[in-house]
Amino acid sequence: VMFQADYHLKELSMGEYEQPVVGMKSCLDYTGSDGLGQEWTAREWFVVRKAEVHISQDAVLVPYLKMG
Repeated sequence: VMFQADYHLKELSMGEYEQPVVGMKSCLDYTGSDGLGQEWTAREWFVVRKAEVHISQDAVLVPYLKMG
């Protein structure tokens, strides 16, 4: 799952797909004239602090995730 997520994030960052978040830019967007002179970080790290699966009273699985 993490490999697939990493691969998809790389596809997004390279402009392969439309950005899912309004205002999110790909690296190609940053190379345009509007991105010159602005700070850009090539690497972003998502850290999972806690991951659990809870079961609701009506037997539905509910993912619980705490990012840090």
